[in-house]
Amino acid sequence: MFFKKYIVKISAARMPAKCWGRYQNVAVIERASLSLPVRAIDIRHRSVADIRYYSGPHYAGTTDRCAAARAISLAMKIARRLQAEYEDLCAEAFVSAMSPVSLENQRDK
Repeated sequence: MFFKKYIVKISAARMPAKCWGRYQNVAVIERASLSLPVRAIDIRHRSVADIRYYSGPHYAGTTDRCAAARAISLAMKIARRLQAEYEDLCAEAFVSAMSPVSLENQRDK
């Protein structure tokens, strides 16, 4: 079981006074480590390695058809795909490190 390297983060968006209602920012964030919580959608934050997807401000309505809900579902799909690729890469690296050829090379050193 791998830790969740890619997470979906939602934050309140700042909008001008003429825009009524609630707006949300949605992002897929690559975490730097498991021990540090992600508190903001900001590349300068110490727990953020990279921002893979950023939606910008979307209106947060009351149904599943609002713009924010659609952005969240898209971000979840992207995060799941990136996490699956990460887990495959880690598993592949583990298998190649444990192969008999690599173990013989380690013994020779």
